[in-house]
Amino acid sequence: MFRGWRNPVYSLPFAEPIANTLDQEFAAQRLGRRVQALRKAALRELLLLANGQARQRVKRVPATARSMLWVYTCTTVGDAIMDLAPRLLVPRRVEIDLLIAPALAPLFATDRRLREVHTDPNTLPPDVDFILLDSFRTASLRLKAKRYPRLPFASMRGHNAGERFDRVAFADRRIRQLFDLPVEEVVQPVLDLGESGGKVFEEERFRIAVPLGARAARMRYAHWNETLRRIVSAWPKGLAPPQFRLLGRGESARKDLGAIGDEFVAAHCMAELDSGDLRKSASDIAECDAFLGVDGSLMHVAVGVGTPGLALFARIDPAHFLRPASTMRALRSDGEVSDLDAAKVAGAFLAALPRLVNARRVEADL
Repeated sequence: MFRGWRNPVYSLPFAEPIANTLDQEFAAQRLGRRVQALRKAALRELLLLANGQARQRVKRVPATARSMLWVYTCTTVGDAIMDLAPRLLVPRRVEIDLLIAPALAPLFATDRRLREVHTDPNTLPPDVDFILLDSFRTASLRLKAKRYPRLPFASMRGHNAGERFDRVAFADRRIRQLFDLPVEEVVQPVLDLGESGGKVFEEERFRIAVPLGARAARMRYAHWNETLRRIVSAWPKGLAPPQFRLLGRGESARKDLGAIGDEFVAAHCMAELDSGDLRKSASDIAECDAFLGVDGSLMHVAVGVGTPGLALFARIDPAHFLRPASTMRALRSDGEVSDLDAAKVAGAFLAALPRLVNARRVEADL
């Protein structure tokens, strides 16, 4: 009866392998949560049958498609940068409109591969002929059935609900599958900030973006004060002196800033906390020569704008978030991120510095 059945929560929709532990992630969950995930998948399949949309679901984008609405419902900065990376693979004959959360829209507002970026599902364009959903969420399925009931559609992730996988490779392979493109090197995540987001290089200071604070305690690094001082004290001669551009929001970021000390900040830092402007933060990071911070939204922004650096990971396989050719290096803790002491972090950053400088020079020459 169950021969050939594939678990929709963690199965891949294509044959090419990508780095993932989705099956282990699913198995580690409580039984009730696993049952709930499978129940939701079954109910959504019933919804597709009931409203007639099952007949509109396709395995490939029709060759006649000339415009596409990409409905993206995730609200996390890093996920969006990774999931939307293969928009560059979509054949140029197909125009792309993007529906995305208002908080994420500024990152893609000037993207030259997109025709338009929408944040209001009530004002979507009528002139599209294919719908691409990021996943089979009830809200997006209902939007599709209500606004575009007769259009063909597909989904990037379907019912998949896991997190432990190489998101960029997954998205790359899925777009290639949907558009029947050959499998080649995985596309790198890129943020297009437009002409105003161009990089500005200077020789007087070596600027390092350092995000402070974190919403989750396990993602907050407790040793910035000592780490930054160690970097300054061991800074190589012949290289422009470092200037730390301190970013972040909220009380935890302000506490981290206070712990660093006013005198050190005045001499070696530029504090730009609580701007509340994601696009400005992206532009600030694009202007920096390097990045040093905990895995999170601004790390993915750094990857997207091409700023090399060192990212600190806690209990997460960096291979799920950084491509092998990425200029963002990784330092991993099996426990909390603050288990990485200041000497280790400063040492790893300084050891990576020649590569970071070289990567930035290559980019400046392009």
